[in-house]
Amino acid sequence: MVINNSADIIQPMNQSNGISSDRLPYLSREQLNHIHQASMQILKRIGIQFNHSAANEIFSRNGFKVDQCNVFLGETEVLKALETCPSEFIIYGRNSQYDVHVGGDHFVLLPTGGATMVMENDKQLRPGSIADYENCCKLVQTSKQLDMNGFIMVHPNDIPAKKAHLEMIFRNYLLCEKPFITATHSSLAAMEALEMADIVWNGRDRLVKRPVMVAMATVTSPLKYDEDQIDCILQYAKSNQPIVLITMPLAGLTGPLNLLTLMSQVNAEILAGIVLVQHISPGTPVIYGSFASPIDMKTMIPAMAASETVQLSFMAAQMAKFYRLPCRTGGALTNAQVADYQAGVESSLLLSTALRAGANFVFHACGLLASGSSMSFAKWLLDEELCSQIRRIFKPLVVENDAIDIADIEEVGIGGSFLTHDTTLKNFRQLSSSDVFYRKKYSNWVIEGAAYADQATNIYLKKRLQTYCQPSMDQGLKQELQEYILRKCAE
Repeated sequence: MVINNSADIIQPMNQSNGISSDRLPYLSREQLNHIHQASMQILKRIGIQFNHSAANEIFSRNGFKVDQCNVFLGETEVLKALETCPSEFIIYGRNSQYDVHVGGDHFVLLPTGGATMVMENDKQLRPGSIADYENCCKLVQTSKQLDMNGFIMVHPNDIPAKKAHLEMIFRNYLLCEKPFITATHSSLAAMEALEMADIVWNGRDRLVKRPVMVAMATVTSPLKYDEDQIDCILQYAKSNQPIVLITMPLAGLTGPLNLLTLMSQVNAEILAGIVLVQHISPGTPVIYGSFASPIDMKTMIPAMAASETVQLSFMAAQMAKFYRLPCRTGGALTNAQVADYQAGVESSLLLSTALRAGANFVFHACGLLASGSSMSFAKWLLDEELCSQIRRIFKPLVVENDAIDIADIEEVGIGGSFLTHDTTLKNFRQLSSSDVFYRKKYSNWVIEGAAYADQATNIYLKKRLQTYCQPSMDQGLKQELQEYILRKCAE
């Protein structure tokens, strides 16, 4: 792999002011290479800590310098690992209608994950439940915007912790036909997730040939992979399931404040994980993942929706393209506690910038609140509307000779009206519309209850859930999954 030739896909800058033609600050080939070389220095001089004997054995066996748990990597080894990473791949759903293409110009939108609490429309927080998780699965199945299902979209606090991941994965299969994020919070959870996939997909051999779920392995910044995460990487890589190597440093706490220096650390952490994955199983799909943000020095709370987060997300997408890797970054992130104006502004900035920069795999596209500690069904539906508008904006315009019909303008004439013209009556349904956002006049809004956007989602949520139709599942398969869960809980 030749790094100097890989940056031709990055949009060139206007050299007079350093700003690209669409005003986003794209990095030049030289600037991207500076970050790459800084990361190589980190890997060579400082190294990465892998707290796992099997991982260290893999590195030692392949000629890497290993000092206790610290592994040192050179540029040659990094580039060799990158050569075996696919730049694009398919993740298969239980229904082939929902297979998703990751990489290239494609982008995949996923719901939020990790929340323990639910924010109700009356601004009251409550613990999440398994019923909430079921509703999340139903919303994903009926969504025109979400391409994949998530995991721990909301934590079911009414299910014992040791059993929760089994029940959530079971519902991912039962209630939704789309591929999904899988469990990576422990080695045992990863093993059980793979065993359940074996049941659904008729054996590990078939699973290896068809990626059906995505594992998200998290780096412990700065510069460390912990045992549980390495265990998960080992298991999912051996089964050829795509792995997102996600690093989440907080600038000023677990990473430097200087954004370029922080990006160099992020890049080094991800590249080290890629080398491990490709030495476990060459060709395993890997997604370049960054979730870096600053820490608010006044509150010590992650400022995940700050302008610096937008910049870091933008840089991460460019670095992924630099290596010809699919990128996971961005999302409809916010620090807001409720689905208000703050939430809308922050979510729109982060999601639209990430997608414009070329992100391929966007987690937290719908539903996240309060830096990820809570979720909201109102925010979920409002975010779906945001996703819909962004998809429409990104849809290419086809400009051909017969695409512009001057005869229509000539027929209506100066001062005329197109309202009743044949082309308007024929094509008006192609215009964008909204099930959630309000477009009527003020007097109508008052008569209809003067509801804010988040309050209006109550009605739409009920309609969505009422129209949900559970996908079919073979009764024998369902029973086998249920028996597996009972057996594991008994153990």
